[in-house]
Amino acid sequence: MRLWGGRFNEDQSDLMKQFNASFMFDQRLYAGDIQGSLVYAEALHLIGLITSGERDSIQKGLKKIEAEFDAGQFEAKASDEDIHTAVERRLSELIGEIAGKLHTGRSRNDQVAVDLRLYVMQEIGPDIIIAVDISSPYADPEAIDSFLGVTDQVLRIMTRNNTDREILHIGPQDILITPELEDMSAADFAGAGEAVRIGEESTRQSIPVLRHLSVSESEYAEYLEVFEKDLSRIFGLGEFDKVGYLVENGALGSTIRIKPYGKSWGPNYIRFGMTLFDDFQGNSNYSLSINHTRTQLNRLGAEWRNDFKLGINKGISSEFYQPLDYAGRYFIAPEYRYDETFSFEFFGDISGKYQIKIAQFRLGAGMQFGRFGQIMAGVAGANARIKPIIGPNNLPEFKIRDGWLYTTFLWDQIDNTNFPKRGESLEMVYVSTKDFMDSDWIYDLLRIGVLKPVSTDSNTVWFSTGRLEEFRIQLWEMPFIWVVHWKWVMVGTIIMM
Repeated sequence: MRLWGGRFNEDQSDLMKQFNASFMFDQRLYAGDIQGSLVYAEALHLIGLITSGERDSIQKGLKKIEAEFDAGQFEAKASDEDIHTAVERRLSELIGEIAGKLHTGRSRNDQVAVDLRLYVMQEIGPDIIIAVDISSPYADPEAIDSFLGVTDQVLRIMTRNNTDREILHIGPQDILITPELEDMSAADFAGAGEAVRIGEESTRQSIPVLRHLSVSESEYAEYLEVFEKDLSRIFGLGEFDKVGYLVENGALGSTIRIKPYGKSWGPNYIRFGMTLFDDFQGNSNYSLSINHTRTQLNRLGAEWRNDFKLGINKGISSEFYQPLDYAGRYFIAPEYRYDETFSFEFFGDISGKYQIKIAQFRLGAGMQFGRFGQIMAGVAGANARIKPIIGPNNLPEFKIRDGWLYTTFLWDQIDNTNFPKRGESLEMVYVSTKDFMDSDWIYDLLRIGVLKPVSTDSNTVWFSTGRLEEFRIQLWEMPFIWVVHWKWVMVGTIIMM
């Protein structure tokens, strides 16, 4: 059933019908649509456009349709373009041609406006209602002598009847403001300014009653700050396309339920990378890397990250990140990694190429500082085998056992980890080996790293420091060695067109 297109010579195409249909979305407006039609039928009867019998038939049919929706038994048809046509089609099936009179002097725009207002009120479910009665009294029937007079009376009847119905729902905790508008109606456009003045005066007279519902500006600002932080923290997890919220009402009052909308991709993420190196002196190598990250492994948001490297440098690592609370503030992060690389070493006039294999395990625990960074401490151990593969037969082979305690601090305000344009980051790592950990190496190490992108127009230069290391090493019979190293390195230029 359609409420438009009467001048078309041919029916719509099936594609247009599918494109234009909205019943699957707006069927939730059925209660407001039926309630508005009940009131409108009463208005049509009061001005004599339908008889009392026709009014009763229409209202009885509408209530039956409402019962079908409530029970989930309403049977929609392909011809139901929207909720309005569905209700009118079903009403025609129940009471016949009389149903068509309900659309007299009424556009679908009117129905949409009424339905949406009623739906919003029903869904909000407010604890306290602040209502303003702007309805007008009925005009004297003897004074109605024109089409505009009839229209004005219909508007008065609709607003008055609807207002009376709504006032019945006003409870002792609610507030009703009734401006003295006298004979003004919705059609009195010339008197709109005066109506506003009268409404403002009536509202100001209710200030003593309204004041107890308000909070101070500082309390409201504090509430907004906490709420916005919660939304930002959840969105900052990077697991959701957007984050919204709903107001829900229950036996204990109204609550806000934060509603995240998951991404259409994930939770498995795979990245590939390649590194090429050439010193223009005959030495070149390459390295391929694959990263797999699995997010949202449990309700606390655990992640499992695995890295694989092939080429001149080989390796595998696996880290499991497990938050310990729903806020994600505290976490543990066990990690295992294996690396295999090569190095040229010199012993006086003798040199050789060594293969270095290192297996290590870490167990850390830490705390997040909101969106700013984190601090983590833990224990780690490693076994290394350093074996000569090229050089004289008398080159030494080493097996090293290492164990250490570590603390890391990260402050990160970079806007994007892949293509940073603004912000900065600071990372500090302190490592200390202890005798009781049976380590072949005894040392203290401090490592500091800084990242700063600098952007101008569409170009971004990415600056990063090297490592600042201060440590002492006692390796076999070697003396203490102190090393301090500091450098700035431009590691990349990002062109953003």
